[in-house]
Amino acid sequence: MIVVAIRKHCREVSSTPSEDPCRPRSGCAINVAVEALGDHWSVLVLRDIIFGDRRHFRELLTGSLEGIASNILADRLKRLVAAGILVRDDAARGQRVRYSLTEAGIETLPISYALGCWGLDWRTGTPQLRARQELMRQQGPAFVEELMDELRTRHLDQPRPHDDRPLPSERLRRPTPPQHSTGEPSGEQHRPTAVTLRHTAANALTQRALGPCLVSRAAADRPGCRSLMARDLR
Repeated sequence: MIVVAIRKHCREVSSTPSEDPCRPRSGCAINVAVEALGDHWSVLVLRDIIFGDRRHFRELLTGSLEGIASNILADRLKRLVAAGILVRDDAARGQRVRYSLTEAGIETLPISYALGCWGLDWRTGTPQLRARQELMRQQGPAFVEELMDELRTRHLDQPRPHDDRPLPSERLRRPTPPQHSTGEPSGEQHRPTAVTLRHTAANALTQRALGPCLVSRAAADRPGCRSLMARDLR
């Protein structure tokens, strides 16, 4: 009888609805955004779609700089579609499936832009691969808005705003990185070192100690003071 009771209890437990796997762990805005975007592979897939205009599975697989595996790519595309960040266009037989950004996907561009700026400041990299981000930062947030409008034209079939300038994506295709690019973190370049701080403190102490002398010397150079000093020396 004990065995029968245990089996009955197991059936009752298994029949109860399980927790929704798509439900976020908390309602924190940062948490729900991170869970929707997924891991770093999802962010890199979005990067290649946004900046590389790779919209087919094979293009995303062979064009990945980081060498994403096919099973990981398939899983991340599925998750991004489920999160409403991508849509999977139905393809006729013999045609390739194409992925498009939704408005929510296009709105991830400022996130990628912020991550890239942080990478410029605090991580090393290849000058050729840092050039795009450096150019975007030089252009500023207005350029990001222009690129989002271009993505809306490409992925949402919205009309392009009347503008005679080259497309933002065309302006990003530079053959060589900016001349100032070194591949080193720019944040580290501007961070004061211990030696610099010591020199600054020493200079401040020197100026404080010699300040009265410097003022007296400056005053002594004035014509009126020279005669007074000459009289005192007699």
